[in-house]
Amino acid sequence: MFAQGKGKKSKIYCCDLLDGKTYTTLVRNVGARRDFNKIEAEGQSPDALETAYSKFETPLSEALRRIDARQNIEDFEDLVYVLNLMALMATRHPRNRSSISQFLEQVYRVQAQNLTASKQRYENAFRNAEAMGHITKSSADVSYERARDFVEKGNYSIEVHQNMLIELELEGMNDVLDTMALRKWSLLIASDQSGYFVTSDNPVCLIPVRPLKAPFTSVGHGMSDTSVLFPLSKHLVLVGLYAGKREVRSLDKLEVANINAAIIAHAQRQVYSYSESFSYTKNGEIEFGTSLHSDPEERRS
Repeated sequence: MFAQGKGKKSKIYCCDLLDGKTYTTLVRNVGARRDFNKIEAEGQSPDALETAYSKFETPLSEALRRIDARQNIEDFEDLVYVLNLMALMATRHPRNRSSISQFLEQVYRVQAQNLTASKQRYENAFRNAEAMGHITKSSADVSYERARDFVEKGNYSIEVHQNMLIELELEGMNDVLDTMALRKWSLLIASDQSGYFVTSDNPVCLIPVRPLKAPFTSVGHGMSDTSVLFPLSKHLVLVGLYAGKREVRSLDKLEVANINAAIIAHAQRQVYSYSESFSYTKNGEIEFGTSLHSDPEERRS
């Protein structure tokens, strides 16, 4: 959809905003992380989830090709495949997983403080855990004083099992998908004369339509005053709103550059495109992809 060529040899231009580098590489070399979907479950292969996802890829790819060829989203089944992809990409993301893991670590540290707040609470909790088979007798023999000292020093780390993180992602995906179905989706088209769209390693762009009412408030998919922008191909972008009307329309050069600026702003680290000649706006002016990697205001840390 964004690459040069087809199949396994298709290539894509990558702008790395962290390293400040650009290069053209095979599509399969970007946007992937080893063992990201690996699970540990009795009677299941470690790649069982990855195998399940792969069954979704073929009909999704066909739906994307049909939408790109027709330049419309009138086929409801095709749109449903895309909405599922968007919900999945919005929740199954390394940055989200890291944030959830850090949050849970803080929760567990607070729980450890509460557990060791008194000797009676500590001993009652361990007796209950031992009775339910969650811990062994040797673990239960750890004294309150020793446990309290360990917790107070805080010299330990907490690792959240990947199974739990994946489970939370899948639950979150269903919630996000429900909001996607409520939005009214429009299709925006970039012509050969107006340029082409880019995509990124964080392509589901959730954008507030109006300034947030309270400071330090973050946007959520269920918030009414938000839009979702999602690049489908170098020629097509989906935009979803809770209000307004559905439309299909072509964009001029400035509008395409504005859309690209929004996609770039949501990139975590990398921006992907057909070539380096894409456009984006900065301070109301149109810039080109050849300068993006060296722009200090666009660098990631």
